[in-house]
Amino acid sequence: MQRPRLARARFQFVVVRWAACIVSAAFVAAGCGGSNQTNRSSSAASSATAASASAGSLLALGDSIASTANPPCQCTAFAALFAHRISARLNDQAISGTQARDLLKQLKSDDFVRQLVGKADDIVIDMGVNDLPWNRSDDPCSVLSPSGVVRWARVDESCIRGVARQFEHTMDAVLNQIDTLRTNKPTILRLTNVYNSVIGDAVDASYDSRAAVKPSEAAVARFDAIQCRLAAEHRGRCVDVDRAFNGPRGAQPAQRFLAPDHLHPNARGQEVIANLLFEAR
Repeated sequence: MQRPRLARARFQFVVVRWAACIVSAAFVAAGCGGSNQTNRSSSAASSATAASASAGSLLALGDSIASTANPPCQCTAFAALFAHRISARLNDQAISGTQARDLLKQLKSDDFVRQLVGKADDIVIDMGVNDLPWNRSDDPCSVLSPSGVVRWARVDESCIRGVARQFEHTMDAVLNQIDTLRTNKPTILRLTNVYNSVIGDAVDASYDSRAAVKPSEAAVARFDAIQCRLAAEHRGRCVDVDRAFNGPRGAQPAQRFLAPDHLHPNARGQEVIANLLFEAR
């Protein structure tokens, strides 16, 4: 996941390109830039294993929010918690900094990941936060000032609509790839949606401002609607992290669920997401 220039070092952890209510079943919808993919597949053998070799397998795909590698909270990541809960072997192929286009490339060109997709019993995808207008590496709406501060007035309806359309098209292609690789094998597919880490983000003054509230809420809501619709169209489940972290209307600060960087989940947030995933089985 990444943030604009000034905050990007915090968001991507020095641009290495490394993701409010207590969870309840009512909050689970029943039916969150370029990636550093260097030799990630070859390191799959070192991924956390949550169960014996005879157990089912869980594949985690996405960005740094889904990654189990050195989470900022210095706690157990939700993918590992969930794998343990369902007694599954975890294959963590989430890559920090990943955008939807990177995930699509991974599924098209990484033979090892393609094999994992074909064999997995459960697949969890966390994607979207790096595709939001203010986090896109290519800055499609020109929202960044020369100093790296987000100009929130430029995150308008036209900007959100265009960026969301690109995200929807790419994620639909991602899920089509998974459908093809699965060849009709029964799968539990879960997409965790985007939560709003902008509201109340005192780490970045341009985020913790009145100007940021409406644009960030509108963009997150648009992305969440896309993710849940695509999940349903591809026979998956949408996991509503947004309402769990930001409340029923998505307007509450998520601070109590976030690490000091006000972006990635803390231990409490990791537990909440793991529980949401379990409820969405």
